[in-house]
Amino acid sequence: LLYNMERHFSHIPNSQGWLCADEKKVEYFSKLDKFKSEKKKIGFFWRGNPNIMPNRSIDISFFSKIFEMKNMQFYSLDIVKKDEITKKIFEEYNITDCSEYIKNVDDTAAIIKNLDLVITIDSSIVHLAGALGVKTYLLLPNNPEWRWFKDDDKTIWYDSVKIFKQTKQGHWQSVIDRLKNQLLA
Repeated sequence: LLYNMERHFSHIPNSQGWLCADEKKVEYFSKLDKFKSEKKKIGFFWRGNPNIMPNRSIDISFFSKIFEMKNMQFYSLDIVKKDEITKKIFEEYNITDCSEYIKNVDDTAAIIKNLDLVITIDSSIVHLAGALGVKTYLLLPNNPEWRWFKDDDKTIWYDSVKIFKQTKQGHWQSVIDRLKNQLLA
């Protein structure tokens, strides 16, 4: 059945991106000091609603190896109030919290268009970045929603999205290790 579903969806139109961000907002964010960086600008989103698919969220501490990379500036796309542990990690690694700038999806889209890469769990962020055609790394649990199909590292929905999937349920460390190797490549 899965094989037939994949064949049925094999001709997705506009998988290269079909959405445009508000150019005035894109320009506005590009001029803010927080979004000016000589480093590679990477947005990230690590947690979703714990009541909906709690297995897709990742403890932020797993990203420490990634945040230590000196040639990258990280931007949190999470709008939820940060706990003390998260605030401490943001401060330690000089992570830009974009929540004060995000009032709606238009703001999020404009911020994403100012980034070189988005790293995200299965969330609205992956769909927004993919529809915008922005390079995106999707971190998936071993047993994700049906739309991501089998164990491929690509998705038929968005050409700009690369998948990093758990090989064993609940084990995020191997995903983070593969992600770090990809970022170093």
